[in-house]
Amino acid sequence: MGKKRTITRKQRDDEDEDDADESPYAGINIDEIWAPLESPADVINNKAHVRTLRSRQLKVLGHELMQTIERETVKNQPLVRLVDALQMDDPFLQDFDLSQLGVSTEVQREFRDVVQDCVNCNFEFLRQIAMVRSKLILAHDKKKVLAKKLAPFPKK
Repeated sequence: MGKKRTITRKQRDDEDEDDADESPYAGINIDEIWAPLESPADVINNKAHVRTLRSRQLKVLGHELMQTIERETVKNQPLVRLVDALQMDDPFLQDFDLSQLGVSTEVQREFRDVVQDCVNCNFEFLRQIAMVRSKLILAHDKKKVLAKKLAPFPKK
């Protein structure tokens, strides 16, 4: 199999014919590749469109995002427990008091606020990733329906 090369520019008509013979892009008709489809039935004749419709990449990305959400949720749990302890909301750490260690009330409050902001940012990050994931899955489902109509797999 030959090397894959990126098409850097469209060949102009005024270039020499000798250059066209040497060019690795001589057999590529960019106008044909980028031409809009005349009808939805033309999708089946264009390999790139068929490959795109049959691709499972959106589903794979959705799965990867779900794994990321699960990992980040696990990583976020210690921070949530720390905030609970600092706010005296953790039933197992009711005796936890930083003032006994010589930490001033002002420093405790600032520390608690900073950690709470981190937890809130993490939850917002997770919410945004979950929204992206749901939209990816929705796009995959719609693309799958479209692929069944326009580019079905051949029956065996």
